[in-house]
Amino acid sequence: MAMSSRTEISERRACRLVGLSRTVLHYEPKMNEPNLQLGERIGELAAVRRRFGYRRIHALLRREGSRANHKRVYRLYRLAGLAVGELLAFVINKYSPLPAYVPIWAIAVGVGISAAVGIVFGLWPAWKAARLDPIEALRWE
Repeated sequence: MAMSSRTEISERRACRLVGLSRTVLHYEPKMNEPNLQLGERIGELAAVRRRFGYRRIHALLRREGSRANHKRVYRLYRLAGLAVGELLAFVINKYSPLPAYVPIWAIAVGVGISAAVGIVFGLWPAWKAARLDPIEALRWE
């Protein structure tokens, strides 16, 4: 546990501070037999069709008669190490000539436009409605 290794605090006290049960801390998930079989089948399909992502592999599994939902297929697909989205993003970020930051002026413009929209479409109508008599306001609605 990172917190108890950096400080002189016990595991029990660290878990209490964070609000985490010690059983949750030591929990090791176990793969059941259907998940193992499905994971192997996902690996086989991904080896044959390398360009297919988890969505198309899910469609192939559905055609074969598997009743696994897309979230389960996605979890097992990632667990098998087939998803390369983060690796691809890292490579593009490292070797791309385009900057990977947002300039401060763009942030300022975004905040300004958001504030203007909030004032025009939120505060101003609420201010107008607060000045009205409730009976008159309901009569004209």
